[in-house]
Amino acid sequence: MDRCRSGHSLHVSGSTLLVLGGRDDHVLETHPVPANSDQPPAPRCDAMVRLGRAIADGSGGTAAARGPMSGRKQHAACGGGGAGGVVFVHGGWTFDGRTRDPVGEMYALVPRTGKWAYLGESGVRRAGHVCCCDDRRGVVLHGGEGARSAIHGTLHQLVVSS
Repeated sequence: MDRCRSGHSLHVSGSTLLVLGGRDDHVLETHPVPANSDQPPAPRCDAMVRLGRAIADGSGGTAAARGPMSGRKQHAACGGGGAGGVVFVHGGWTFDGRTRDPVGEMYALVPRTGKWAYLGESGVRRAGHVCCCDDRRGVVLHGGEGARSAIHGTLHQLVVSS
């Protein structure tokens, strides 16, 4: 893991480390979890498990329409559900120059298969924000930088439906 990055996120899926974003040329990088390290238990979020199942059976997201997420930085990401779940990714700045402001795109990655699904636009365009998954609330976003460098302290609920 000696590649330089900034604004990325790190997730553990089973015995694999997933590094998302932070580079324009390599949006997803995987590495084995060192055998001698203590592995934290996978977070459990039933909403992410349901979303993973929907993507796997073809009823969730539009994987064919968009393909993998483009390279980006300062996105927010959360995961859950262990081997059957997904990593949810929201917003950030893209490296492709299509906008000077953060985007509100939502993607899901199924680590087990490497399959990406485009979930749509949230309407909340942020970078440098945080998110977490809660079974009752779905995905919750907080803070971040929006258009014209405005810093936000708002909380948003994104309902993950499958």
